[in-house]
Amino acid sequence: MREADDREIALRMREARELAGFSVPEAARALDPPVNEKTVRVWEAGAPPRRRGHLKQYADLCDVSHHWLLTGEPDPPPEDALTRVEARLEALERSIAQLVARFEQDGHQ
Repeated sequence: MREADDREIALRMREARELAGFSVPEAARALDPPVNEKTVRVWEAGAPPRRRGHLKQYADLCDVSHHWLLTGEPDPPPEDALTRVEARLEALERSIAQLVARFEQDGHQ
């Protein structure tokens, strides 16, 4: 994961808001607690919120991930999901090996 600079974060904040269909005033009012429109404009001009809660709320409001706002990269899969996928792959490999062995035992080569 790479950390983006403030300008990149600000550009993604604006893009997310616009794609979500919010105006600056609507986004400002939708946060809890609401912020001033000027605050949102400052965020989107290159000075993103310093309070983690504001950025998370903004991401939720715009239906994008907090990780994407910060980095511009898609969310990494959860570690437990990777473990499950690896276990399934290992089980499939064992099944295929058993099928190949059975096929060869039956005289098919």
